[in-house]
Amino acid sequence: RAWSQWGVVALMRQDYGTADELLHQALEIDANDVEARYHLALLAVARGDRQVALDRFASVVALDPDFV
Repeated sequence: RAWSQWGVVALMRQDYGTADELLHQALEIDANDVEARYHLALLAVARGDRQVALDRFASVVALDPDFV
């Protein structure tokens, strides 16, 4: 959970490279970390990668339909 939180901080600071690394680290620890997946989707939005964002949002909903 800490990796995910640090990733969110990096995302908010628009440090997208660091956010990407930290959020992926969170998923290495827990592949079902819905928060990390959600923020990776937001990161894809910020980077303008619509298809990746849609895929990542779909993975969030698949894991936890009530998350969003």
